[in-house]
Amino acid sequence: MRYRIVLWLIAGALGLISFRAAAQDSDALADLERDFVAAIANAKDATVAIHLGDGTGSGVIVSPDGLILSVAHVTGSSGQRAAVYFADGSVAVAETLGLEPGTDCGMLRLLAPGPWPFAELVAPDAPPDEDQTAPASGTPVVALGHPGGFNPERPVHARFGRVLDVDDQASGGDGTLRTDAALTAGDSGGPLLDRGGRILAIHTRVGPRLDQNYHVPVARFLEQWTKLLEGGVAPATLGVVGRDALTGFAVGAVEPGSAAQRAGLTRGDVIVGFNGVAIGTPPNGRSLRSFLALRRPGDPVELRVLRRGQAMNLTVTLDAPE
Repeated sequence: MRYRIVLWLIAGALGLISFRAAAQDSDALADLERDFVAAIANAKDATVAIHLGDGTGSGVIVSPDGLILSVAHVTGSSGQRAAVYFADGSVAVAETLGLEPGTDCGMLRLLAPGPWPFAELVAPDAPPDEDQTAPASGTPVVALGHPGGFNPERPVHARFGRVLDVDDQASGGDGTLRTDAALTAGDSGGPLLDRGGRILAIHTRVGPRLDQNYHVPVARFLEQWTKLLEGGVAPATLGVVGRDALTGFAVGAVEPGSAAQRAGLTRGDVIVGFNGVAIGTPPNGRSLRSFLALRRPGDPVELRVLRRGQAMNLTVTLDAPE
C-alpha cells in the first residue's frame, strides 16, 4: 500500500503528458515508482535540518567527511556554529564555511569525524563549460527538506514534481531551475533529486504560488567550490541588534558608527520592509538576517521602518563585517 500511495503521488503531482503515456504502460510506471522510492530512501538520511540562531533551514550532506550544501540565506556568514538535525533525531554541530550571496550558494562542514551518510551530486566532474547538470523541462524530480525546522514527530518531507523551465545561461540567465514541487519555509537549502537519487539543485526560494519554486543548480556550486570551501564572501552588515517578530525586526540597539546609525535608525524602530519586501517570521515575511545574507558591503538598500506608529523609508549603505 505504501508504494501504491507513492505511485499515486507521482502520477498526480507531475501531471505530464509523458507520464500519462507512462500510466498506460504499467511496467514503465512501476519502474518510475521504484526509482523514486529508492531515491528517497538513499537521500533522506543525508537531508538535514539546520538550526542557526533563531533561523531554520535545510541542507544535504554531499561527502562522507560531512560537507553540507545549503543556501547563503540559511548559513548567513562564515565561522558560525549550527545545530544539524538528522531524520532519526540525532544532532551534530557544523561550522558555516563560504557563501556566495549573488547565487545564494552556502556550505557547511560537520565538525565530528565521519563517515556520514551522503547523497551524490549529478555530473560532479562535468567541466564548467560543458554543463551536464541542467535537466530538460518536464524532467521528473523530488524535493526533500525539513519545512518549519526539525520535528521529531515528522520524517523528512518528500514532494514530487517536474522541472518547469531553466533560466538559460545562453540567454543571460543564471541556470536557476523552476519546478512545481511544493516548498515552504524551512525547505531552503534542501536537495532537489532526479529519479536516480542524485542532487540536481538546492532549494533557494519559494515562488509566488505553491507549485512554482526555485532551485540553485549544482553547476553554480561546482563553479565556486574552492571559494566556498575556503570561506567565500562574507555578507553585509547593518549594525543593529534586536529580535525578529511576526511583522518585522524590533531594533534593540544601534552600533555606533554603523550603517544603521548613519541612516538614522534608533532603538525602538521596527524594520518592516527591505527593498519593498516584507520582513518578519514566516508566513508574514523573511528574517532580516536572510536579506542581509544576500547582500554585499556597499550595497544601498531601502528600509521601511515604523517609529512610534509612523512609517518612513530610510536608505542605508551596508557595511562590511569587522
